[in-house]
Amino acid sequence: MVHRWVPEFPRQLHPLAVALWLGAGYIALCATYVALSSLFASRMTGDVGRLARLEIVKGVLFVVLTGIAFVVFAFALLRRIATQAERLDAQRDALLEADRRALAGALSAAIAHDVNNILTVANLHLDGVIESDDLTARHRPTLERIAGTLQDLGKLSHRLLELGSKDRPSAGGASSDVARVIARAVELARVHPRVRDCRLTTRIPAGGPVVGVSEAALGRAVLNLILNAADATEGRGRIEVRVSEAGEFAHIEVHDDGPGVPKELRDDVFQPFFTTKWEGTGLGLVSVRAVAAESGGAVSIVDSPLGGAAFVIDLPRVRSVVPA
Repeated sequence: MVHRWVPEFPRQLHPLAVALWLGAGYIALCATYVALSSLFASRMTGDVGRLARLEIVKGVLFVVLTGIAFVVFAFALLRRIATQAERLDAQRDALLEADRRALAGALSAAIAHDVNNILTVANLHLDGVIESDDLTARHRPTLERIAGTLQDLGKLSHRLLELGSKDRPSAGGASSDVARVIARAVELARVHPRVRDCRLTTRIPAGGPVVGVSEAALGRAVLNLILNAADATEGRGRIEVRVSEAGEFAHIEVHDDGPGVPKELRDDVFQPFFTTKWEGTGLGLVSVRAVAAESGGAVSIVDSPLGGAAFVIDLPRVRSVVPA
């Protein structure tokens, strides 16, 4: 990093006082110059013509030197002002961003509170149906899956409440069996209207890794990426979910054979509300990045050997699952 030298000026001086001091200094400089140069000129020559020419040279030289000094001083002063203005702009932007985050946290907490109330009612009705003697064996697995989905939604709602809390707890201690989470996410995706006409496959090695993120959060991230891939292939393409390990990280990749993501947009797609879809919200990939970042991981986009894009989630690996 290159540090540029910027002169430090007194911060507590009044502008009028500074102007008066500068004016007084300039007057003193000019008076001293006039007195000394006249004395010097009178001793150097007795010829009036030569004296006049010498005075002209001195005058021009004085103007040039003081002009240069004024330019240097003005440049340093303006640079100082510009630097302070940049700092003020940066501080203002930071305050605006903090305000936006605080508002988002409060709004998420309010929405989560209402969602919890709705989920409570839905779970009560669903529990009543599951415990009913009239429920057939054919419908019970479906209702139990719905109950599990509502539980995941409840966990997500609880996370939104934590975001709105000043003293929200750390997410440490959570862990997920990647293979199990992906199997469940793929099962849900296959019946989704946006995915059911796609060819969805997985490539997960035996004894897959365990990562330090909750199953609900990881499942949402994988499902979001599968839905994103389905949209990229217009609901009729090929999607493949792969898992691999390298060092202390597990890599979860979602490939598709769509048109891919241009390199100039690969950073933008993770920004809130950025979308290339007519009906998109621009929040799905933001959620994926948040899940990765919360556990110390990251998400990136690369070219897929299938011909489209591959979204890669890198997550810290807790341990590997020992095959039974």
